[in-house]
Amino acid sequence: MWRAQKFCCCISFQIGCAIISFVTFSLCIVHLVEFFRVQEIGVAYASDWLNVLWGVLHLVSAMCLSYSVLVRALISILIYTIIEAAYVIYVIMYTSVSCALGTNTYANYSLTYSIVLWIFVVLICVITIYFLYIVTSYYFLRRQQRNDENQKV
Repeated sequence: MWRAQKFCCCISFQIGCAIISFVTFSLCIVHLVEFFRVQEIGVAYASDWLNVLWGVLHLVSAMCLSYSVLVRALISILIYTIIEAAYVIYVIMYTSVSCALGTNTYANYSLTYSIVLWIFVVLICVITIYFLYIVTSYYFLRRQQRNDENQKV
């Protein structure tokens, strides 16, 4: 597997994972703010509760990644990877289906809103996939370091 050597070609993995954890935590806040904004308007659908679910899952994944950077735990990196991979799949499926059915509230405003929505979705997917690539490279580096330490003993 071709692995990354650094985050953004110049930052170490530990600092990069801390940045990724912060961005994931920010995404948690965005999901929760969106949910409470929709609840305040009063036009809430059952699917809006998914914002709370993804907000909580982003919080869990950000905490797991922060924990793995602090104590070098491997299992928490896998938890982050699973949650974020599921999020990318969810974003693509939910946006595609809701736009096709005409139930996406942002895409229904106008063509401009629809284009901006899809730009945002593509941007989120690309950034998340890059973050998954960096975190996976960090996981393999930590696993290799752990194996090297075990062989020395």
